[in-house]
Amino acid sequence: MDAHYKVLLKELSEKQRRYALSRYENKKKSVAVAYLLWIFFGVYYFYLNRVVLNLLLWISFGILLGIIWWAVDLFRIPGLVEQRNRDILVECIKDARVIFND
Repeated sequence: MDAHYKVLLKELSEKQRRYALSRYENKKKSVAVAYLLWIFFGVYYFYLNRVVLNLLLWISFGILLGIIWWAVDLFRIPGLVEQRNRDILVECIKDARVIFND
């Protein structure tokens, strides 16, 4: 977790922080699951909440560009998962602030 996000968490009350971290743990994405979805089903972008990209990937397989894209994503998946997890953490922090507006 980046220092920036640790600062955001420190700005929360204890109740907000517990809620945000609990929600984050339940919603965060796994690199292992993303790789399994990449290799077996080609639906890893759906898993990472990027529906349009997954549809474009499937369409691009028809012109062989999709195969290159799919292969390059072998190396990009850890970063994609990390970015999605950062977005999830920010969402959880926002939710905690709204729900527990102390």
